[in-house]
Amino acid sequence: MKIHKLLFPDRCIFCGKLTDEDEYEICTKCRDKSENIIKASPDFQTTKFVDQKIAAAWYKDEVRAAVHRFKYNQKPGYARAFAREMYKQYILNRCSYDMITYVPSNRYTVFKRGYNQAKLLAVELSKYTKLEVVQTVRKVRKTKPMFDLKPEERRANVLGAYEVCCDVEKIKNKRILIVDDIFTTGSTVSEIAKTLKLAGSGEVGCATFAYKKS
Repeated sequence: MKIHKLLFPDRCIFCGKLTDEDEYEICTKCRDKSENIIKASPDFQTTKFVDQKIAAAWYKDEVRAAVHRFKYNQKPGYARAFAREMYKQYILNRCSYDMITYVPSNRYTVFKRGYNQAKLLAVELSKYTKLEVVQTVRKVRKTKPMFDLKPEERRANVLGAYEVCCDVEKIKNKRILIVDDIFTTGSTVSEIAKTLKLAGSGEVGCATFAYKKS
């Protein structure tokens, strides 16, 4: 066994129990509760500008706690396990894209948190899909935190908040997959998808680890 595995053994991302190598950071007990944690067929509402949406887990209970630790409690290593579950959905839903992008964060958030969790997920997912990760958009204005906003307030909050920051020829007619950690109302990914399509992209999809039922 490698030294770092002895010092920092893998633990279940949901319950914290030590895991075996073949459990891939989700223990057997939590796997057995899959109907409450990992979901096989997403039930998304229609989202403007987004052609396909996939998610690996319901945003509740153990998943909600794990995502919170990932975002706010310095658990960047969760990205590996989250992305593995997202890739399973990628295969099950027969996804086909030309590149991966991610929801950008402002500099202050990245500095405070230490990383952009969506970018970490995109990089880990790319290891399975073999697709290039490209930062296609950037934030051009500050937005309010989304968790306390109503759906219509969320849409207004992100309206015009992004612009394409890569060579438009790179995304022209390309199928692009946007990666994020949670899908709630879809306001953010919808706005990013609109921005990409107005710049000439092809189909735009979204892949998240968790999905919050409305």
